[in-house]
Amino acid sequence: MKFRANLPKWLHDGMAQAVAASTSEKLPVVVLHESGQLHARDYVVVQLGDFVDWFVGQPGGGDV
Repeated sequence: MKFRANLPKWLHDGMAQAVAASTSEKLPVVVLHESGQLHARDYVVVQLGDFVDWFVGQPGGGDV
C-alpha cells in the first residue's frame, strides 16, 4: 500500500463523477490510461469500501 498526504484533485474529481453515475448495479470506477499504451495495461481505481462490498461480499465494509 502506498500513502500520500493528498491525492490529486483530478483523481478525486474523476471518482466523484463515477460515483454520481453509479447505481446499485454499476460499480463506480476510474480508468487511468496512459497515451500510447495498450488498454490492457490501464489501471482501474475503485474505492476500497466498494471493492469489499462487490468482491468480498461484506456489506458496509467501507472501514476495512
